Amino acid sequence: MLLSPNIIISQQSLDSDDHYDVIYSNLDFLNGLLSVYVDYAEIAPEAVHSYFVDYYATQMNNGGFAEFVYHSDWNASKIESVREGLNALQASQHLQHFIKMSALVDEMSQADLKLLLNENYFGDNQQRDHLNQLNHDYFAIDQVEDLMEINYQWLINHPNTVVLDEDLLWGEIEKISNQVTDRDLRKQRFLATQPRIIQIVHALCQSVGQEFERPTITSPTDYEGKRVVEYHFISDAGHFYLIDLGYEARMFDKKKQQISAIDVSHIAVE
Repeated sequence: MLLSPNIIISQQSLDSDDHYDVIYSNLDFLNGLLSVYVDYAEIAPEAVHSYFVDYYATQMNNGGFAEFVYHSDWNASKIESVREGLNALQASQHLQHFIKMSALVDEMSQADLKLLLNENYFGDNQQRDHLNQLNHDYFAIDQVEDLMEINYQWLINHPNTVVLDEDLLWGEIEKISNQVTDRDLRKQRFLATQPRIIQIVHALCQSVGQEFERPTITSPTDYEGKRVVEYHFISDAGHFYLIDLGYEARMFDKKKQQISAIDVSHIAVE
């Protein structure tokens, strides 16, 4: 069932001289839906097509095909979403080239792919260089089949596109999210897939009635005679940090006062 059946973009992005602002507006709206545990399958497929074409183009422009593989974890669902998006937007030359580059991954052994995804990406890296050997063809194609312009035209001309003032977008996200009846279960499932430290910070925030917003920095420190790492983060109540002792995690405020401690022995160590 589609909870969000339309492409939603802001009037301000449509009025902008920068065509990417429209693409970003769709991306931002989708990220808002995902943040409240709306699934891709519940979002207008036309909006999802634009989202993944932009995701692919951004990775290619930032570091080439190897970077796309690295950041996507070569996830089968993401790969298929990119293919579907390129096909839907009728970027036929890009689609054929994506299939050609994907064959380079298929040529790699599982051991080499694991090295690329799990080891140091930068520096000397034969796997990365292998996957980047056709990058120049991508940029040549983009000169005649401009993915950004194709994506922009797709969004502004699609019959399912709805334009709202940007001040109304979050209210629209909340209205859509209110249709999700099992949000708590979805949140639990999502957190179970996250790294240990993210699961811990969410649990600590919950223990004091806060909402985790984003991580910031890590820093080594001495604590109870041991060398440990402080994990700093921002919640809706401000800046805090935690120390993971393995069996227990402790949360501190910016004055280094402990405000919570929880058992984390059940959260798997990576």
